[in-house]
Amino acid sequence: MKKIIRTLTIIAMLGSIVPALAQEYKTREVPNAPAFSAIEVSGGDVNVFFSQGEGYSFAVSGPAKLVKATKIKVKYNTLFIDYNQPFFTGDNDDITVSVQAPTLTRVAVTGEGDFKNQTAFSGQDLIINTSKNGEVSLKNVNIGQVKIEAKGTSSVDIDYIEANKISVSSLDRAEVELSGRTGVLEIIKRGMFAEIDTEKLIATQMGNGGSVAGQVAKDGSVEFNF
Repeated sequence: MKKIIRTLTIIAMLGSIVPALAQEYKTREVPNAPAFSAIEVSGGDVNVFFSQGEGYSFAVSGPAKLVKATKIKVKYNTLFIDYNQPFFTGDNDDITVSVQAPTLTRVAVTGEGDFKNQTAFSGQDLIINTSKNGEVSLKNVNIGQVKIEAKGTSSVDIDYIEANKISVSSLDRAEVELSGRTGVLEIIKRGMFAEIDTEKLIATQMGNGGSVAGQVAKDGSVEFNF
């Protein structure tokens, strides 16, 4: 009888644990965000998808515990996305941030995140900074000038770009891969173990080094906590 009671007790305990382990997914949207033209992504493994369109908005989607771990604020015309990834997360536990803005002048991924565009992108000037394991993957870009600075084991991949000028720095073990056309290709710095793949990029002229001109609380920020 004691064995039966013990077994029933264990079953009851498991029955209470399983629902607790079930994931609660949610989406939090800010349809009318303050204006920004730059995006900085830091922290854990977060997937950021950018769409070029009218108005400023963003939405955070994923398991409730991960959405809560995502902090977003707008300050100095920059959308800061900071994902403080919890220690215990499953293989399928992904956090996604969808962002829309009329233009983008700078994107920086300084952690483990990924940044991709969902629509064709055009503009005057763009600065791309990556470090640690950050990844920036863009497609169908039409831009005046773009400056790329990649460090650590990060990567930048632009699958077809039309540009007047592209300047690239790749240090440490960072990888940069470009395809498309540019008037001027300028390799500013290349680390010993870094890679710059321009095999599929057509450049009219090679540059000789240099750089490209480029950047409601008390501190002026608007912060969003979920």
